[in-house]
Amino acid sequence: MTTDDDTSLVNRYRASVEDVQSPNLDRLVKAAAVRYATRTRVARRVRDSFFVLAVVSATIGVAWHISRSNPHSDSLAVTDYGKIEGLSTSYLLQAGTQQYSGPGTLEGDI
Repeated sequence: MTTDDDTSLVNRYRASVEDVQSPNLDRLVKAAAVRYATRTRVARRVRDSFFVLAVVSATIGVAWHISRSNPHSDSLAVTDYGKIEGLSTSYLLQAGTQQYSGPGTLEGDI
């Protein structure tokens, strides 16, 4: 159910469209596909490189933090036996405790 006007419009349209030869079109499509594949491949490699870099840096950071916050490493260090406070080793070895002389010391003597 097309009229002559519709047919003439279709014919005019078909005449105005440039007919691209198939080998040229194939070459253009292949070139575009190669560019797209290259772009995609580079983007994936960059993304994967950043992911590996993030994992490695997080692992190094956690390992460094654990090694710096080890509570046993400080307790094993030499303390110089009071030399930091100005006391000598001999004084610390001879220092004794004073006897308690407060209330309750004579309870058993009654």
